[in-house]
Amino acid sequence: PEGFVAWLRRAVEVLYENPFMWEILLLSGGMAFALGFWHPRARQAFYVNLIAFLTGLLHLLFAEVGGYRYEAYLVLLSLVGAVLGGRQLLAGLRLPGRSALFFPASLLLGILLAFPLLVRSGFFSLHYVQSTQNIYQQQYQMARFLAQYYPGGRVAANDVGAITFFADIQLLDLVGIGEHEVIELRKAGKLNAEGIAALAAAKGIQIAMVHDIWVGDRLPASWIQVARWQIPDNFICAHDVVSFYAASEAEAQRLRRHLADFAPTLPPQVKVLPPAGPEEVQN
Repeated sequence: PEGFVAWLRRAVEVLYENPFMWEILLLSGGMAFALGFWHPRARQAFYVNLIAFLTGLLHLLFAEVGGYRYEAYLVLLSLVGAVLGGRQLLAGLRLPGRSALFFPASLLLGILLAFPLLVRSGFFSLHYVQSTQNIYQQQYQMARFLAQYYPGGRVAANDVGAITFFADIQLLDLVGIGEHEVIELRKAGKLNAEGIAALAAAKGIQIAMVHDIWVGDRLPASWIQVARWQIPDNFICAHDVVSFYAASEAEAQRLRRHLADFAPTLPPQVKVLPPAGPEEVQN
């Protein structure tokens, strides 16, 4: 019961902070109900909307909301469901005395319901080119660096998508998305420098590639920051600066050589910065 109450409390908080989730649930849930009640033969549209509704509920309870990319699939799924369902309803409804205004009125209502989602999708679509440039300039270069100099290496990171897709590494995910032991540390309130240091030592971590603004306050004090990369006009990446750390002085010397060798191949927009001071690491 306590867990269920906690889930409900979280769902209410997420809905309050992210009103567009209301629209996803109301649009997909209302469409599924309308199709099931008035047009039971439209099974495909019904199931798409039902899946969108149930998935939205699960997302509220168990997943992150508000970073645009986390729930982007729900936005698309609910819009697809609305189009499919609206088409079936308009084609199948037979209301007595339906006037010529029925279709335009229904279309207008559908647009009004979907408008916030369309605006939200359109806003991020306008930044599509910039976003792809950001990923290429930072995430893809990180992966390329690891694939070239650390194949099979033991690496710690907080943004694990591209580097694990393009490079064959043994990863320590400092956030916990791909690391059960980090989740356990978080649950125990021990996700700090000491806990990360012990886990990294047990896994034989050689280097770390992190956004200091995310995890800089819980990195082991013994790790040595070697260099940083900065990209311009960041929109999509966790931060415009990614920092490179080594777990030992010997590894720091190797990392410096590798970064120096790799630097000429970076996109010209990427700046190679010296190690940050303590205040910069924390912020």
